[in-house]
Amino acid sequence: MARRTAAQQAAKSFSTRSNPVYESPWNKWFPYEPIPSTPKIGPYHTPVIGQVTYRFCTCGESVNQPFCEGTGQGGKCAKVSEFTPFPYKPLHSKKVLFCGCKKAPGPECTGVCVNLWSDLNPLPAAASASQAASSSACSSAGSTIHEQLPGAPRRDDLHRLGILGPIPGP
Repeated sequence: MARRTAAQQAAKSFSTRSNPVYESPWNKWFPYEPIPSTPKIGPYHTPVIGQVTYRFCTCGESVNQPFCEGTGQGGKCAKVSEFTPFPYKPLHSKKVLFCGCKKAPGPECTGVCVNLWSDLNPLPAAASASQAASSSACSSAGSTIHEQLPGAPRRDDLHRLGILGPIPGP
């Protein structure tokens, strides 16, 4: 009887999921750890009530994200048994940014989804980075990235106020 490799077991598990599964460098270093589904690239802005314990979904397959819809045997996730819901108990009632990509170390969003988005969209991320680099260089026309932002002072205004010195002559 042939033994299944970790990749074969993971592929079988991925085919039954409704949300996409994205590997991270962590999963490449530790191939036997389960990989959560990614229901959303970005946070869930969710109101919570203080002193109430919530069960944060760690598998990414719950219908009522970001919370787990139920637990199976031994407190494990009912949808993907390799995962266990993460208990979250806020001190006060507030709105919380819960992780939607399921790559953060805890239930609250840490911005890891920006890295995931950049990995999934290398060309737009590279284009925006090169645009920012090319527009940050000062030119005689006075176009900088700061001037492209709404409400940012124009270079001529900064010269006139004496912040950048006198306006260079022709």
